[in-house]
Amino acid sequence: MGALQWRKFMLRKTIICTFLIGLAKLSLAGGSIDLSVSQQALRLEHDAIRVDSEIHFTVGGIYNKPDGSYLISTSFNVVDQTSLNRELIGAIGLKGYIYHIEESAFSVGLGGFFRYRPTNFSGFGLEGLFYYSPMMMTFNKTKSMHELVARVNYQIHNRARIFVGYNHISATFSDDAIGSQDIDNTFNVGFRLNY
Repeated sequence: MGALQWRKFMLRKTIICTFLIGLAKLSLAGGSIDLSVSQQALRLEHDAIRVDSEIHFTVGGIYNKPDGSYLISTSFNVVDQTSLNRELIGAIGLKGYIYHIEESAFSVGLGGFFRYRPTNFSGFGLEGLFYYSPMMMTFNKTKSMHELVARVNYQIHNRARIFVGYNHISATFSDDAIGSQDIDNTFNVGFRLNY
């Protein structure tokens, strides 16, 4: 990749990241920062809660160093905060992805997340996330795409949790020579800070 191509590539990434971070600034009622690392990948997400609503906006990304693949995402979820059961939080919504594996592509996933923090588990909790993009919601030669996250976490502070988890993000391309490619398929450790 030449110097001019590299500058154009970085400019595009900067514009996209600025746009996605701008979406999250629409909601300044607090939220969380989520960071996970593995031997191959780094994942960072910011979750913001819209004032006086059950709406969560998330922006984030993942970078897989050995493959050079990356993903930038933003999501819009509705969270049930009226439930009397504060131990279990669930959400459904949409998540948009811009990613590069063998080719650059764009997908919109349907899905959601849950967080289960029982009070009688001495600070331990479970969380999961799943989004799926069928062929109708994937673009640029992509047949389907999915994101799966599963974690066991532990509360170390009233605003912080550490976790051990598994990420699997994969896209299937219509080109049989490329087939199914992973953006991330790793076990990781990390933390979530709430503010």
